[in-house]
Amino acid sequence: MHSPQIQNWLYLTTTILSSVFVILPISFITYNKYYNTLIPLSNSPLINLRFNELENEGMFYNLRGENNNILVSNLISTTNFENFKFDDQSPYIFKIKLNLYCSKSLQHTKCINKVDYIFNSTLRNSFILDCDPVAVYSNKNQFIPYGVKNYIPSTMINFQKSNEIELSIFEVMGNQLNSENNNLKVIEKDQNFNYNKLYLNNIENYIIDDNESFAWFEIKWTGFRYYLVKYYYLFYVIGTLIFWVIGSSTSILMGYFMLYKTIQKMEQKRQENRDKENMEFDFRYKSPIIKQEPI
Repeated sequence: MHSPQIQNWLYLTTTILSSVFVILPISFITYNKYYNTLIPLSNSPLINLRFNELENEGMFYNLRGENNNILVSNLISTTNFENFKFDDQSPYIFKIKLNLYCSKSLQHTKCINKVDYIFNSTLRNSFILDCDPVAVYSNKNQFIPYGVKNYIPSTMINFQKSNEIELSIFEVMGNQLNSENNNLKVIEKDQNFNYNKLYLNNIENYIIDDNESFAWFEIKWTGFRYYLVKYYYLFYVIGTLIFWVIGSSTSILMGYFMLYKTIQKMEQKRQENRDKENMEFDFRYKSPIIKQEPI
């Protein structure tokens, strides 16, 4: 009499266990596959930069009115990235990261310096080098105030005095980077990307760490993919839950559909058995008795 209830509990328990221990891990794998398909390998390999001092030939004259020595990087070319496959439909930003130490005479001063740079002999811009020791410390230790650093274990503090400067040089589509001839137009200027170098002035104010200075192409995410990358962990949870809800809902619907069909067949079989028993009862006890008279 209680077999339908027992079957309901068995189906419910099986569905819950399969949703947690089977469908949930599959949902993690499914979202991870979806993410890796939608988000290709984002950044190109890093190209290490080496700088040498060079006599200024008037390159920065229009900017500073001075003719001091300058720093020039090694050659940067698309051939450095020939083994990397760029996404044809995505824009990329060419970036350079510089690791700079303020010169000894400026390390303990609240001095702000302007450094001009030239790339590809056409792209000119500048950045600010802040030599204030408090600012340098705060950039590397956001959660530990400068005034209490002497009371905190040294293992918890980053004491490096370098300034990490990240430059966004120009933007280009991936299909141009994948072109066979590796000739790239820099923005709208009629200059190829090959044979490019980065030039810096005011070298008396800082020292460059060549081992921590790099150039690379970083993909520029747009639309929905921008949010997938920016809020990676949030969307990882939301995406997994969406796949889990879909999988669990489908599993529950299929389970209860099968349960409904099974109960329906059992009820039909019981009804057939009852009908058969009734027919046998009628045949045995309710059928008329025919008397045969002797001849």
